[in-house]
Amino acid sequence: MEKEFKESLKVITQAFLEELELSVAKKILSKSELSEEKAREIGEEIKEGVAKRYGL
Repeated sequence: MEKEFKESLKVITQAFLEELELSVAKKILSKSELSEEKAREIGEEIKEGVAKRYGL
C-alpha cells in the first residue's frame, strides 16, 4: 500500500510539474515580442545549419 501511495504521489507530482511548466511557458510567450514568422525563420536557419554540419 505504501509503495502504491508513493508511486501515485510521484505520478501526480510529475503531472503537476508538467502543467506548471506549460503555464510558465505560456506566460513567457505572451510577453514575447518575437513574431511567429520570425520564430519560423530562426527555426529554418537552425535546421539548415544542423543539416550542413552533419552533411544532410
